[in-house]
Amino acid sequence: MQLFYAFGRKCVPEDFQYEYTKCDENGQRWRVAVPKMDNLECDDGVPLPIRGVNCSFTCDAGMYLDIVTQRCQLCPKGTYSLGGGGIRYDVFDKIPPNFEVENINILPEKNADTSKESLEDCPKR
Repeated sequence: MQLFYAFGRKCVPEDFQYEYTKCDENGQRWRVAVPKMDNLECDDGVPLPIRGVNCSFTCDAGMYLDIVTQRCQLCPKGTYSLGGGGIRYDVFDKIPPNFEVENINILPEKNADTSKESLEDCPKR
């Protein structure tokens, strides 16, 4: 009898990203490891799914739920969470409360030539 074993490598936590499953009818979910690279082969397998925090769990304002530790952590510098969970502000018609808009010109003025000599009509098709 011959046994064959395909050798992978020792995987580290940085080889994976973590995601939560959808919440079930009891408000429970699982945290699962998803490989960051296709065809990742680990000698010791992938991390097993673990029970996630309850779907109704939220962190306070200024904190976020770290999916790796499953604990509330302070938001990184330059970011903020309103707390309460489940609300993602990335598309909205009105600016949410406590939000500000700051317009910054990222192009130096010398790159913006609006003189009539520099303007051309688009080609017609």
